[in-house]
Amino acid sequence: SFRMYDPRTGTWRVTWFAPVSGTVVDLTARLVGEEIVLEGVEPSGMLDRWIFSDITPDTFTWTGHESIDQGKTWPLVERMLLSRSA
Repeated sequence: SFRMYDPRTGTWRVTWFAPVSGTVVDLTARLVGEEIVLEGVEPSGMLDRWIFSDITPDTFTWTGHESIDQGKTWPLVERMLLSRSA
C-alpha cells in the first residue's frame, strides 16, 4: 500500500496493490467515530469498504466488505482479529 495524507480534505489517499491478482485499488481513508474507514472502487466496478475497529494499543479488528449493488448492501467478506508485535 501507498498512503498519502490530503490536508485539503482531511483524509488519507491510499493505493493498494493486490499481489496475487495484480489489481490496483485507490481508496480514501477517514476517521468515522472511533473507526478508520477506507472506501474505494475496484477496476471491475465493485465497491470496497475496509474498517479498522476496536482499536487498542495492542489489538484491532479489520473487516472487509464488498458491494456489487452500488452500495445498497455491504456483505462482510473478510474479518481479521489482529495484534501488534514489537
